[in-house]
Amino acid sequence: MFDDISFLVQETLNDVEKPKENRGLFGNFFGSSQENLPEEGPGVLYHLQKKASTFVLRIYPSQNLKDDYKNVNKHPNLFPTLRLNESEEEMRDSLNFFECDNFEVARTLREQLGNKRFPLFEENVLNVSDPGDSWWLKLDENKIRILFKLSHTDNIHSLIKLGPLGDTDKYMELFTRLEGYFKMLFPLDEYSSGHGQFTISTSDGQSACFKDFKELLMSGEMSTDLWEHLRGLEMNSSGGEYLESLQKANYILMELAMIRSFWKTIQDKL
Repeated sequence: MFDDISFLVQETLNDVEKPKENRGLFGNFFGSSQENLPEEGPGVLYHLQKKASTFVLRIYPSQNLKDDYKNVNKHPNLFPTLRLNESEEEMRDSLNFFECDNFEVARTLREQLGNKRFPLFEENVLNVSDPGDSWWLKLDENKIRILFKLSHTDNIHSLIKLGPLGDTDKYMELFTRLEGYFKMLFPLDEYSSGHGQFTISTSDGQSACFKDFKELLMSGEMSTDLWEHLRGLEMNSSGGEYLESLQKANYILMELAMIRSFWKTIQDKL
């Protein structure tokens, strides 16, 4: 109910765009010297609430970050899902933004990560009955293994914590269907998905696409070369159902990259 406030937001926007001397409390905050403001485009506004041993992400998906960022700062009470204090000083420290490639990814971030309580030190509380929400990455020379659930913690030192990138059952099923897709990206040696993990390896350790896929998982960065390669696959497809399936597979990689990049941003703030 509280998020359906388009008419109030429009009024807020009109107020925000008034000359500086009429902007009231946040007039200086939106002056021309203010840096690190979002551009127009989709993304999420979020408030990271950190306690002694846990944290919660309050997330608001936005179709226009530039406008909504100003609106939230002017009238935080109209965006109760963010749980912001109305003090200007605290607002500067509490309100963050993350730009997304499209609004659907922004909504996915809210659905998967919003309003959930996460442990600050997940590694210290993992157990067999509650293995946590994070994915974990194990890298060998030409092999990538994603562990969706940890059954023990004695080898955590050799793993990279990816964070809660998505529903594990959903992604295990998705990866099961994507073997042919990955064959289009680089030569496959081993491929399996199930029983709590996804394993993929290549017979060509020098494959640029394999290295780019590995980097996507580690950093959330999708290289220009990989992006152009995926676009090229779509352009060279025969169209129809084949093109639709290819676009869905490409979207899965893009979405994974965005979620991983967002989670790295959160980790840096903790």
